[in-house]
Amino acid sequence: TKNERYQIYSLRKARHSPSEIARLLGRHPATIGRELRRNAGLRGYRPGQAQKLSAGRRREASKARKVTDDVRRQIECLLRQDLSPQQVVDYLKRHCGVSLHHETVYQLIYVDKASGGSLYAHLRIASKPYRKRYGSYDRRGKIKNRIGIDKRPAVVDQRIRIGDWEGDTVIGKGRSGALLTMVERKTLYTVIVRLMRKKSDLLTQAAITHMAHLKDRI
Repeated sequence: TKNERYQIYSLRKARHSPSEIARLLGRHPATIGRELRRNAGLRGYRPGQAQKLSAGRRREASKARKVTDDVRRQIECLLRQDLSPQQVVDYLKRHCGVSLHHETVYQLIYVDKASGGSLYAHLRIASKPYRKRYGSYDRRGKIKNRIGIDKRPAVVDQRIRIGDWEGDTVIGKGRSGALLTMVERKTLYTVIVRLMRKKSDLLTQAAITHMAHLKDRI
């Protein structure tokens, strides 16, 4: 941002290294290094000039088309293997270098459904209508004392430390059973627990029991 560029300029004047600047601004060191390389002029790095250069590139850049025909075929293949949209985008990012939002996959599924396709049948909860994940008021009940994902520390998204976990539940065919999955974000170490019943207290106890032995290793 413009404000960050002025901070970078001041910190450089104070002889801070790019890695120190990254730490102070909560940015990845590569981000700071790229900013200094791309937006420096003949007189060095100046925030006003850097902002103009960045804005100019943004105006002139054409929007990249990420969902090519090949990527679309891969998405369809992965969905037909019953991977969730979140798992599909993780797979594409890791193995194909393609970074997508899971909402993009959902949109492809429902465009396919509108044209008579069957991809929607491979969703984990195919019988429920699609609900947009953001941008609209949700009238359903709220989890008590819930902390939204937007409150999650930025360092978690960088996946540079061990100890940040994501939990999810997988419902079996006919809703007859359930699995609790817990994935460590950096190493992708995964814990899978079978739940005998779909009850919140049982899920909580299962998570505590199967994670307790990892407490002293992280």
